[in-house]
Amino acid sequence: MERDWTRLDDGSMLLEGRRIVESWSAIESRWTLISAGQTRESMYRLRLYTATEMSLMPREAGVSTVNVCGSLEGIGDDQDTRRLVVVAER
Repeated sequence: MERDWTRLDDGSMLLEGRRIVESWSAIESRWTLISAGQTRESMYRLRLYTATEMSLMPREAGVSTVNVCGSLEGIGDDQDTRRLVVVAER
């Protein structure tokens, strides 16, 4: 599990642990917040979608024009893209 520590503005500490599960279809994330001597844990599971899946969903809903890019400026996507932007038009 990959882990990161972050000091928040109020002085508390956040430990985030992440791992990829189900053949890259989801990320499980465990957050541990340490604040004022107390510890609180939360678990999250995020579904991951490929660009292909993201472009098919609007089409299946009846949208005819779908463009996928790697930024709000419309720059193409590749393996180094940090975000995926889908623009759909009816």
